[in-house]
Amino acid sequence: MTSFRAVNPHTAEEFGPEIQNASQSEVAAAIEAANAPLLAPAQRAQLLRNISLAIESDRAKIVPLAMQESGLPEARINGELTREWCLQLCHSCDSVVGNKRKSNDWCMGSDDGSF
Repeated sequence: MTSFRAVNPHTAEEFGPEIQNASQSEVAAAIEAANAPLLAPAQRAQLLRNISLAIESDRAKIVPLAMQESGLPEARINGELTREWCLQLCHSCDSVVGNKRKSNDWCMGSDDGSF
């Protein structure tokens, strides 16, 4: 099995852990498992919310690694984290449970647990 490491686009240096490539059968099994309905909608929404909150709480660790991996500036990485991960996960949570929420305040750090 082959592997790879992330490469800093500015220095061409490899960094981080070695990542194993998956075989076609491993990819097919992962896709099949991902398509299996293991959680009820409210549980899926809670899982997405928890992922979003974990990303936000680890922002200080994620940003430097993402900058190193992508070569993008800090402001861009922070914007991507907020827009792509946190806000889109919030919209996914609302979609899963059928909410028509206009605010994503709970996603950005509120811990009221409401949907």
